Amino acid sequence: MSDPVRFGILGCGGIGGWHARSIRSLPGLELVAVADADPARSARLARGSAAAGLPPEALIGSPDVEVVCVCTPPATHAALI
Repeated sequence: MSDPVRFGILGCGGIGGWHARSIRSLPGLELVAVADADPARSARLARGSAAAGLPPEALIGSPDVEVVCVCTPPATHAALI
């Protein structure tokens, strides 16, 4: 069996929560980091199983994250990368 694909989520609102539930429910995927402007919301989505409270650039540049789900409002996407 191969190692799981490791995901990070930027934006922990409604769509970020949907992504987190989907990642956690599928075999071969692992949620390893989440980031949000609201640290409490980030911590809730992480549920102790993922790193929380990272700045977006740290999550994007993390060697532990292979795939980043950008779940912030569309107008903010370009500024994150």
